[in-house]
Amino acid sequence: MAMKHLPLFSRQIVQYISFLGDQSYSGLTPPLLRNVQWESPIAFTVRKLRWLIKDNTGTGKSWVITLIKNSVATSLTSTIDGNSDEGTDFVNEVSVVAGDRLIWQIEGETGEPAPDTISSISFEREAEANQ
Repeated sequence: MAMKHLPLFSRQIVQYISFLGDQSYSGLTPPLLRNVQWESPIAFTVRKLRWLIKDNTGTGKSWVITLIKNSVATSLTSTIDGNSDEGTDFVNEVSVVAGDRLIWQIEGETGEPAPDTISSISFEREAEANQ
């Protein structure tokens, strides 16, 4: 699963991208966030996160992507600092059951707005047995 050159529509400190990569949201509070999360129809495991930003502009800047499940941050997270355009998390994985709500959160770790453009977010999504 990957998305290509998804523009972020505002320069918010915290930005949300649909789990399936089709929309971007900013300025959401938890009750509103629940309404835009993708609801899983099946159980599966998310692993092997890799994300890229376009044209990293800065030493001293860093951004963090985190998978949010049911409005709570999970352990699947990765940081891109000012010296790189890529971040990965090949260690952590998150189990999902039918009905869980998922969204990606991108945050400027050093008080910076989210990056202008996410080039891609990719991950492995393995369905549980008997799905």
